[in-house]
Amino acid sequence: MPVPNRLPLVIKVFRFVSSDFDSPHLKTFVMKKMMILLAVTAILSSTVTHALADSVDPNIDIKVSAIVQESFQKDYPNAEYVRWYKNGDYYVASFNNELQRLSVYYDDNGNVYSITRFIKCESVPLNAIKSVTEKYGVTEADIAAMEVSKESRTYYLFSFTKDNKYYIIESDASGNLKMVKKQKIALPGTEEQ
Repeated sequence: MPVPNRLPLVIKVFRFVSSDFDSPHLKTFVMKKMMILLAVTAILSSTVTHALADSVDPNIDIKVSAIVQESFQKDYPNAEYVRWYKNGDYYVASFNNELQRLSVYYDDNGNVYSITRFIKCESVPLNAIKSVTEKYGVTEADIAAMEVSKESRTYYLFSFTKDNKYYIIESDASGNLKMVKKQKIALPGTEEQ
């Protein structure tokens, strides 16, 4: 079943927003929300496309070894909607557990390499979220947060858009920040600055 192309609708909405509002504050507010919506839509579209293609993708719902499967069952006995795929040398289980979506990376011996989960900003250590909001001038409402546990270390990834740029920032619990990615967003109907 083909996926409908929504790009013309998105272009019309951006042209409407960029040309029909007289208030610069309202226009800025709406544009920020539209950029966040566009980023979320792109991520969801990628996920949906990936899900639609999983019947032909050999890396989705792969067979995992008994050792890895036993480790996973022991670690997450209540896991639901489990999907397995391969990422490099690791088997990845993506699943729901206790109302959270997690991804756990296992090596061939069933050892956990890393765990990721999306979390609400209020669940992030105060120093970490405060460092991001103060340094980049964004609010918690503008930020998507992910907690990553890897090699006995826990850190946080924050993604947001600001000034037509998409950011991914890493922080430890103390608020020490590191830029992971900064990319310009090219939106239809907007001028280059």
